[in-house]
Amino acid sequence: MMDAPALADRSVLVLEDEYFIARQICDLLTAAGGRVIGPFSSVADALAALPADCAVLDINLHGEMQFQLADRLEEQGVPFVFSSGYDRAVLPQRHAHRPFCLKPMLSAQLIGMLRTALR
Repeated sequence: MMDAPALADRSVLVLEDEYFIARQICDLLTAAGGRVIGPFSSVADALAALPADCAVLDINLHGEMQFQLADRLEEQGVPFVFSSGYDRAVLPQRHAHRPFCLKPMLSAQLIGMLRTALR
C-alpha cells in the first residue's frame, strides 16, 4: 500500500511576488498532493482568498516587508511557513518562532515544514 502524498487534500495558499519562484512552489505543492490557492503577489488578494489549511508566505513583496497575512493566519490558527531570501532576523518578534525557509529552498525542506506544521 502506498503512502498518501504529504499534503493530500490540503489547501495551501501561496504568497509570492516573483513569478518563477511562485511557479516552482506551486508545482512542488501540487506534486505533494496539495491544492494550491494562488499564487498571489499582494496581501489584499491573498486575504480575500482565505480560508486555507496552511500557507507559504514570502515576506518581501514588491520591495516592502509584509506581515499582515501572517498576522491574520495566526489569528485564525492556520499554520504557515515563511519563505524569504532575507535572513530570519527580519522577522518581527511575534513571528520569530515560525518555520522559515531561506531561498533558494529545498523542496523536501518546505514540504517537511508544512507537513509538521499541519500536525
